[in-house]
Amino acid sequence: MTIPRDDLTGRTFGSWAVLEFSHRAANRAALWSCRCACGAEKAVRGTDLTRGRSTRCPDCVKVATGAHGRKLYKVWHNIRQRCENPEHRDWSRYGGRGIRVCERWQQFVNFHADMAPAYRAGLTVERTDNDGPYSPDNCRWATRTEQSRNRRNSQFATLYGRTAPVAEWAELLGLEAGVIRDRLNKLGWPVERALTTGANPNVLACLAKSTDAGHRCPVCA
Repeated sequence: MTIPRDDLTGRTFGSWAVLEFSHRAANRAALWSCRCACGAEKAVRGTDLTRGRSTRCPDCVKVATGAHGRKLYKVWHNIRQRCENPEHRDWSRYGGRGIRVCERWQQFVNFHADMAPAYRAGLTVERTDNDGPYSPDNCRWATRTEQSRNRRNSQFATLYGRTAPVAEWAELLGLEAGVIRDRLNKLGWPVERALTTGANPNVLACLAKSTDAGHRCPVCA
């Protein structure tokens, strides 16, 4: 069996990782044994790999082209990268400190089956136990503000007796979270000034009343 001059062993093409040369088809086309990121293995034509015609297994293609498929595939791929790839920029905060992807979610089709029904645009995956794995029983969809409450490095601030992450204050007051952080960390502003300057006056007025006995409203709940 003649191995092609252009050895693809060890290379990656999309979600495919080339394991080894497999065989030649009847028309002499070179086929390579590949493993998809979901774990499925298949012999793929070398030209389909190098020309971008095949980037993942048929099952992943089918799921990824369904409802929210492309978005969820990207989410799943990023989760695996930061947990399993030491070269990923966020490795130290995930795989580097022991965060793993459960065996079931090694396959995208399972991740999609578990998470797609509850997905809505703008949501991100949150782990209930921030030190636990990415698994069906430890993950849910959350807004970025909700997720900020669970981050190890979240910055909190207190105003009118209420303590919340900066991201939550930003959403509530109509400010940018980055602006609030700069005021607190770079400019050294007092918390009250950092949170109230340029904030929604109606929300501030309501928050100021939140310490009054009997005051009830959705903002101050």
